[in-house]
Amino acid sequence: MTLDHTQIPDEILSTVFEIGILTWDIRFLPPLCLVCKRWNVVVVDSPRLWGIITINRGRSLASLEGQITKAKASPLTVFAAENSSNSLNNRSRVLKLLVDLCGNWVSADVSTDLLYRCRWSDMRGTLEKLTLSSARRGALGSYTPDDFFSDIDRTLHRDPPRLRSFTAKRIPKEWIQPFLSPSITHFGLILTDPSKPFNHWGPYGIYSVWQPDSTANSKLVITFSEMLDFLRRVPQVVHLTLQHTRHFETVEKSKVVSLNNLAVLDLEGVLHPAPFLCEISAPSLKALSIRSTPMTDIIRARSPRPELALLSPFFSQWSHGIFLPAQLHTLELVDCLQVSDVAYLIRWLARLPSLVRLTLRDDAIGLAADLPPSEEESNIFRALASPEGAGPVVKGWLCPALAQLRITTDLQVTDLIPIGRARGRVPSSHSQNSLRWLCLMEAFLCTSGSSEDIQVLERLVDVLECGCLGCGILAI
Repeated sequence: MTLDHTQIPDEILSTVFEIGILTWDIRFLPPLCLVCKRWNVVVVDSPRLWGIITINRGRSLASLEGQITKAKASPLTVFAAENSSNSLNNRSRVLKLLVDLCGNWVSADVSTDLLYRCRWSDMRGTLEKLTLSSARRGALGSYTPDDFFSDIDRTLHRDPPRLRSFTAKRIPKEWIQPFLSPSITHFGLILTDPSKPFNHWGPYGIYSVWQPDSTANSKLVITFSEMLDFLRRVPQVVHLTLQHTRHFETVEKSKVVSLNNLAVLDLEGVLHPAPFLCEISAPSLKALSIRSTPMTDIIRARSPRPELALLSPFFSQWSHGIFLPAQLHTLELVDCLQVSDVAYLIRWLARLPSLVRLTLRDDAIGLAADLPPSEEESNIFRALASPEGAGPVVKGWLCPALAQLRITTDLQVTDLIPIGRARGRVPSSHSQNSLRWLCLMEAFLCTSGSSEDIQVLERLVDVLECGCLGCGILAI
């Protein structure tokens, strides 16, 4: 049965067209107008479609002015990020049009050299989503937030700002702090460019060095205490992203930052995540991702405080009381573990009964599994396959709700077969122990087992995937 496009309501068509513009730019619209008269009418009668404005080097001045005119007084979504800042030069008419309409902006991905021309008092009641980047190369110091926030004192007693999502990309704290409020539900902080070498160690705090070119060095310094202060200003945050932050010393113990609504926490390239995580509590957390990067690994190897790289303090603290995220259903750990962390990880997993998806991509997992047996379990394969894998304190199965397991480490397929037999397609223990059926397993299979071993594992789980993505091993 096919759906006649004439039966699709205009509102749905307009929404589909909007998604197309967000994906392929305004060039997506003209061909639509040629499909049929009705589609042309929908485009012409929907000014908000023209309100999605992208400024880049390929756009002519006439094209931009024409689009802004067609947008009329509709809500505007503006894309003019750091890589297109230079394209704003010599376009004063376009700049004036956009600035004059800043009270209509609902979403913006812009740089400071455009935003500083506006006023926060004109935007705070309409702007819902903002991604703010550093100014064009060599000009960071020229665009201060003083004028932009000049009348902020007169707005303190008005309604809360409309801003719900704010991402700061390599900008000074003077640009970050005034945007933060209890209205923020999505907050992202990207402090350094991972492609640039890190060459400032400093005595304390988070130090980020941005080198836009060979003639200008702009230093962005946000201390550990200041980052925690940022989080205290967004107590209702639901989704938190931190990328490429680097700190070497902790702060004196203070009141824990309580993020009771935090559901998703994404840490990428955070040099030492454990000291940060030990300063916050997120009991409602549903998904946690901690991913290292090659540059982070290089810097960590040179760190004067190697003990800060351990995740074991975090695993221990988040195993009890207000820190325990008992509803966590997704956990991803990538190249962030030390061998000594694995036993603490298993102990923490034992306290996560709702965990459904577990991704472990770390050599430390395999190295810990090769350690001689001891009182403290460090073999995660053995722990997942045992009915007593949760240990003597918690007891029972480790992660009984687990449905998807992805492991990348030094292993053999024979390490996974006991897990498949215990938790796979038809284990006898399911009905008696309320153990969830393990539906998916992913690992490097083609290099770690014989075809016979792989066939055994295929019979035990619904979906078996090889992490190399090239050998074609996929059983459903």
